[in-house]
Amino acid sequence: MFDVIIIGAGLSGLTTAYKILQKEPSLRLKILEANDTIGGQIASSKLDGELGAKLLKADQAHIYNLFTDLGIHMLRRRPISRNLKRSWAIDSGPFAFIAKFELQRYMNDLDLQSQLFRPGTYDLSSEDKKYTMWRHIRKSLFFENSRLFMINFVRLIAGVDSKDISFVEFMNILHSCGDLTTLMELYIEPSQSVLEFSSEQLLAAFETRLEPVSIKRLTKVIEIQHHEDYVQIGETNGTIHTARVAVLAIPCNQIEDIFITPPIPMEWEIPYLGDKYFITSFRVNYDEPHWRRRGFSGNFYSSNPPIFAHQYKPTSLVGCILHGQGFELLIKSIVLKSLAESFGNEMTEPVSYIQQTYEQTSLLNLPYTTPWNRIIWSSTSTATLYRGCLNGAVQSGLRSAIHALLILRPQSINWQDLAEIQKASVVYRYPSHWDLLKSSMNVYNTMVYSTIAIVVFCVLKNRNKIFN
Repeated sequence: MFDVIIIGAGLSGLTTAYKILQKEPSLRLKILEANDTIGGQIASSKLDGELGAKLLKADQAHIYNLFTDLGIHMLRRRPISRNLKRSWAIDSGPFAFIAKFELQRYMNDLDLQSQLFRPGTYDLSSEDKKYTMWRHIRKSLFFENSRLFMINFVRLIAGVDSKDISFVEFMNILHSCGDLTTLMELYIEPSQSVLEFSSEQLLAAFETRLEPVSIKRLTKVIEIQHHEDYVQIGETNGTIHTARVAVLAIPCNQIEDIFITPPIPMEWEIPYLGDKYFITSFRVNYDEPHWRRRGFSGNFYSSNPPIFAHQYKPTSLVGCILHGQGFELLIKSIVLKSLAESFGNEMTEPVSYIQQTYEQTSLLNLPYTTPWNRIIWSSTSTATLYRGCLNGAVQSGLRSAIHALLILRPQSINWQDLAEIQKASVVYRYPSHWDLLKSSMNVYNTMVYSTIAIVVFCVLKNRNKIFN
């Protein structure tokens, strides 16, 4: 019997194992991984090294401290010349400046409002659930380009369509992710405050530190039987593993593929949203930076289909595309065609192209922060700080390690360990009512109010003429 079995060898699962061994090296650990490599979505491609830049910020304390402890070298993002243009769908058209202005005001307003929320304060019993982010975006933004950008951005952040997530739910996600400005820098338009690291170096450091741990690859878990003092975990080939604690370090979407007995409580069930969404990360290498010859920086955004990309190295672009199921074989042609429309036909003939497709993790459900008897949840979707980001995966890994030790070796836990997982990476400021009022004034409602004021003025003026 093992002390701890960790299902999933992604960043959260590896962090869990590392933290447990750091506190209690005598415990017997085993990791079950469905793929033939460890690392999950941060793993490098075997074809051409890094699939994409792995980004974080120095104020994300959990992952920054972990990397410092592991001796991982972090590089600051290369500055991009300010005299070069972006190639964004929202930058085109005669009203591009106004559309970008209203979008910035809208995002500032969401950032301010998210400070007033607390993770877990969901109220879905009445009209809150019906007031979706799609309705809020359509109501708050006037230009179609700015609307499409926010609809795609919500998909990228939450993993669900804007029609399937309420405004209240999205505010809670924003509160635990940091804010929209931070997410913009990490996902779409990296700034000089963003740090990069080598996933190959990180995984090598993990493997060195986790030598005592047995890692079984190509192992698909399909069943978990929960008993009073132990847990039994079944593979597809019929092999049964027994452990005193099981850590599910997999995305919440994948938990529904595992048959758990007795069933998990209803409040922890994943809401059914119908169609699944996928995200494909890609990297395109060229012999020269064709975009620079046309005066562009390499920052690219297409609204239909949703494609986000930016310059990774002088002659390469990395990015992602959001899509439905069954489009994996068409992704390369779609990406190259979109890039060619902005940067020239030379973009259709790259030196090399690699991609990797993942199912998007839905953040709609509440984060599972409390163990269910001897089953502990661990993934970036269960984090309470920078949820959905790399820091969220590390924070949830640290928390699951502490929970496992509280069950197996409670004497090894001190107040500093508990304080570490609760460490606030985000400093929130509480906006005044005047700040909220100013931020809520955008192009859409300004035009509506102005139109009403003009109509009222004309009616009163005509009324005076009639009576005079």
